[in-house]
Amino acid sequence: MVQIVEQLESRDKFKLLLEQNPYVIVKASAEWCAPCKKISPVFDTLVNKFDLDNLVIYKLDVDEDDDVAAYLKIKTLPTFITFIKGEKMDVVLGANQESLVDLFRKFQGHLAF
Repeated sequence: MVQIVEQLESRDKFKLLLEQNPYVIVKASAEWCAPCKKISPVFDTLVNKFDLDNLVIYKLDVDEDDDVAAYLKIKTLPTFITFIKGEKMDVVLGANQESLVDLFRKFQGHLAF
């Protein structure tokens, strides 16, 4: 079952999220970001399509959770980052649908082992 986290407010809480959840995808965006809004339905569809067990999606609003955004060094919006057992695996910068699909495929492939 997929769990959605929308606000953590500090890098310490983010680190705790990574410690407590082996499979995390961070979706970094902002309310004002047009490319973020454009790719958001694609992201949601992929989350449902791949239906990964024990997955936590952290929807990071860079304006609300600026401490976490700084910790992750988010410079481009949207940014998608996968973590497995606390280790950063893959990153997609920008609203590129093909790259996002590849990110989910790679993530699913990592889970097979």
